[in-house]
Amino acid sequence: MLITASRIDHAWARAFVEGYAARSQELSPLVVTIERFEDYPDDDATFRNLVNRSLRDHEKWTVETTASVIFPKSLWCPERPRQELYDRYLRILPRVQKFRMGRSFYPNRYGTYFGRMIAYGSCGINQLEFVLGLLDNPTFHRRSGFVLSIFDPAQDHKTTPYLGFPCLHQVCFAGEGSGGLSVTGFYAKQDLFERAYGNYVGLARLGHFVAAESGRRLRRITCVSATASGFATGNKTSHRALAAAAEGILQECDADD
Repeated sequence: MLITASRIDHAWARAFVEGYAARSQELSPLVVTIERFEDYPDDDATFRNLVNRSLRDHEKWTVETTASVIFPKSLWCPERPRQELYDRYLRILPRVQKFRMGRSFYPNRYGTYFGRMIAYGSCGINQLEFVLGLLDNPTFHRRSGFVLSIFDPAQDHKTTPYLGFPCLHQVCFAGEGSGGLSVTGFYAKQDLFERAYGNYVGLARLGHFVAAESGRRLRRITCVSATASGFATGNKTSHRALAAAAEGILQECDADD
């Protein structure tokens, strides 16, 4: 399933509707691309609030919370050196990992995506800073250098049937036209109800950060999921209501086109 949109809400709405309508309620694979925006892919606040209400009703993370584990926008000050962002995040990371959801579930116990981007493995490698350094080097053209690894076999090769992290395995950056930047995230599995909207927002914020820090403009975001599903969580009534709301926003999009 290939989906292209110029807004985050339209991209998620299409993915959710297609997944909900699929006989197996699973899309494998799913490729969502958000492009053709001026600077940052927009979304409708009213629609996002509707999605957030449904997530809260089922004691799931909001869109903003999911996005924050990919990029902590609230900690970034563009006017300050980015090292301050890294330092601030690593200081609070132990508390983030102890965040409890429900009575016994610690969703960040194995770390966060941004944490692994700036402190990967036992050596604590700052992959994000390495990539930004390469983007400042006009003579470096090897595409494989602009990659952030999230999956770590030393930590993640476990026989536990459900870990919940990391679903995002890799993030890649690439030049896009003159002075542009694209970002691609690769997911082994993505939950369309609980995580997909927040994942798109998080990747957009990460891309915007890298573009701003490297003197570029964000042009395109792509999210590749080997499998996208997630309709077992929640209930049929809430999913039906969300699918109807998503259909509505897609009809508005078609009318504008």
